Amino acid sequence: MRKVLLNILLFFFLGLPFASNAVNYSGNYNVGTAGTWTNLTTAFTAISAGTVTGPINLILVTGYPAAAETYPIVPSTNNGANIITIYPGVTGLSITSASATGTLNLNGCDYYIFDGRVNATGSTEDLVISNTNTTGYAIQLINDAT
Repeated sequence: MRKVLLNILLFFFLGLPFASNAVNYSGNYNVGTAGTWTNLTTAFTAISAGTVTGPINLILVTGYPAAAETYPIVPSTNNGANIITIYPGVTGLSITSASATGTLNLNGCDYYIFDGRVNATGSTEDLVISNTNTTGYAIQLINDAT
């Protein structure tokens, strides 16, 4: 009985401080007006603070971006086997900056797919990623990003 009580006390006093508050991410998430996140910057920040436990679809919805993006957009390094796919859920969306630096910086990122087709189906490419500033890049892949 003493051993059981000791184990219970050790669990409560030693086990709880080590509990994780990280959020697990897997599945579909809307990005834009009334979405889980208002823009890709906040989506990538949240995902990098959590744990990717399965494939993730970030679906750009009507009103994307609902809050201004911070350019360049820099996704977290995703070196796990779970793919993060970004695609539009409606036509006519773009990821466009006027940044002297760039729009989308994939620095060492793997397992990301930017699929320009609406709902990631069909053959019509619709999503535009661009930069109106001629000194900046639209998309940059560096440090072994694939």
